[in-house]
Amino acid sequence: MFYKVKKSTKPKEPSEFGRLYVFRIVLRNSLALWKVGITSSEDRYEDRFFEVLRGFFTQYRYVPEAKICKAVKTRVPRLLERHMHELLAEYSYTFDKKFGGSTEFFKDLDEEVLLDYITNFDYNILLKGKREIPTKDYEAIRKHLHPEEEGTDELPF
Repeated sequence: MFYKVKKSTKPKEPSEFGRLYVFRIVLRNSLALWKVGITSSEDRYEDRFFEVLRGFFTQYRYVPEAKICKAVKTRVPRLLERHMHELLAEYSYTFDKKFGGSTEFFKDLDEEVLLDYITNFDYNILLKGKREIPTKDYEAIRKHLHPEEEGTDELPF
């Protein structure tokens, strides 16, 4: 028996949040890889998971063992993704065939450490160092760290 699911006609409000996700795939040669990426929508990470698997299948003609390890809500998804990719750069994995998302895979990681870092992430880390932070990302981080200071417009730089 089939049921037709009625989609909501109410337009979704644009969200100030996104998701940083970690997917794990295991290739035929037992090599475990982790994809660290973002979606600008809070609830689209599962769709992205299947898009990546579809792209992988299109190139390699098999479906690897795969799972969603983590998806965390964040106010600054692009900035957090860039931070994670910088941290993991030395573990970067390059596929011999390109597909959507193929440049964001990493090998030889300790999954427990990776997931713990993301789960307990301190947004103050993004404010340290010499990188430039777009004003809207800075405001989002400040709002996350100090929600009681909602109306303050001062920037430290």
